[in-house]
Amino acid sequence: MAAETIPLEKVTRLYLIKHHLFRKAKSNQLLKVVGDVCGLHAQASTTPYLSLWSRVENFKNDLLDHELYRNRSLVKTWCMRGTLHVIPSQDLPIYNQALRRMWFEHHGRFMRAPDWPSREERKNFIYPKIREALADKPLKRKDLNAKVQSLLRDDSKHYQRLFSGWGGILKETAYEGLTVHAKPCDRESCFARLDQWLPNLDLQ
Repeated sequence: MAAETIPLEKVTRLYLIKHHLFRKAKSNQLLKVVGDVCGLHAQASTTPYLSLWSRVENFKNDLLDHELYRNRSLVKTWCMRGTLHVIPSQDLPIYNQALRRMWFEHHGRFMRAPDWPSREERKNFIYPKIREALADKPLKRKDLNAKVQSLLRDDSKHYQRLFSGWGGILKETAYEGLTVHAKPCDRESCFARLDQWLPNLDLQ
């Protein structure tokens, strides 16, 4: 039986429909939209809002903020290609299982001694301090850095760069299932412990 040739126009139409770009979804379908497109790219803070504005009727920024920071049915974290995405919280275990290996075998390979603490050192000494530092509330990157430095009692150079603006160890702890992005603090990125932000979620 000969293979069927599908016209480009039909493929394009299907793509637009699947991505809610042919016809906008209802505002109460916001979660479905995010799930259908496999997450919203969020490297720039405005990008997920623009993505939903293109796909959801009568979209207002508050709709996304409500699901991210009040209902927490959506979560912002590092995902595909080592970049930030907004994904359905219930899908985080799937993404984590699929992408965790990618971090340690590819994107995270630059975190090598002597410029960085070893992976064992990070897991055994730094991860616990990050968890301790975030025990009371989410923190900005610079505040988390200062608190961890204080807990470690070490201000050496290779510890100072752990919390660099592009992600640093917070990318790694995201893939490890320890931290996620919380609600921004004074328009700056803020980080929370996953077990406190989404206490009913099991990554296993």
